[in-house]
Amino acid sequence: MAGLRGYGRVACAAAAAGAVTWISGGCGTRPEPAGHPGTASQVRPPRGGSPALARTVGRRMLAALPFPAGTRRTGPRKVPRRQQVTATPNLVDLSRFYVVPLRPAAAWAFFASHPPPGERKSAWAGPPRGGPEATFVADTLTAPPAGIDQESDLVVSMASGPHGRTLVRADAEVVWYPPRTAAEYIWPARYRAAAVSAWFTQAAGRGARTFTSRAIIARIARLFDGMRTVTPGPVYGCPPQPAGGFTIALRLARPGQPVLKITPGFCLGDMVSAGSRPQPMLQDFDSLKALALLRALLRPAAVRAGHRQRQERT
Repeated sequence: MAGLRGYGRVACAAAAAGAVTWISGGCGTRPEPAGHPGTASQVRPPRGGSPALARTVGRRMLAALPFPAGTRRTGPRKVPRRQQVTATPNLVDLSRFYVVPLRPAAAWAFFASHPPPGERKSAWAGPPRGGPEATFVADTLTAPPAGIDQESDLVVSMASGPHGRTLVRADAEVVWYPPRTAAEYIWPARYRAAAVSAWFTQAAGRGARTFTSRAIIARIARLFDGMRTVTPGPVYGCPPQPAGGFTIALRLARPGQPVLKITPGFCLGDMVSAGSRPQPMLQDFDSLKALALLRALLRPAAVRAGHRQRQERT
């Protein structure tokens, strides 16, 4: 089933197995920055979402769902139950119910072969072999607007109805990711130093260095300022062997001010804290983007460390 890496999709029939870690949305309170004098070259962070935006997208998803001729809409029903649940608090779920004048197998075949425009089939259970059992088809957005997670789904759950018809429940499960906070946004001119340390699995090396170059601090800022936040929820399937680890501590120009610290955050992204206050996690799968930048900045130190380790082993 697609999408388990970002957050949990749990089918009603069987929950996904394996280790689960819950990712929270962070504790930052100030909204994303609206601009700053003298920062025309700054990267704007991807715009965050909201429940209102998610509801608008969900209504469009439901309106775009095709139906066989003769389908009629009905009020809410207990059957069919929703057959897929997205495990995140940042979820807007809009439901509609229908009666389709086809038997369940034919209804399943129709929905499985008619994804709405702008969506692709991402998960399914069926077709039914007869009887009252429920089944479903899920379609995923291919190009969602900024602020909406790409794993947002339109889930069509089906069950046998009277007189050879099929009862259908359509759920637009729209997931939005939080906006960036001003506290975690990096204005390069505000910082006097970046203390960096990292270790790399493949290079078998590590390094540490403090940079005061404006160009390097701006390079670090461009990377992290361009990342979107991570949608809160459980994380499945983190790799057993991380690519490495790191700490970036950005010190403000005025001594004594809170340090902005960036560290790996499970396998979905990078953790940011301003002083001692955690901010929303930034999406960076396995921290590969951050590690690639630090490998380039620390390459001489990492190579020397790896060379010393090889000499010690011989």
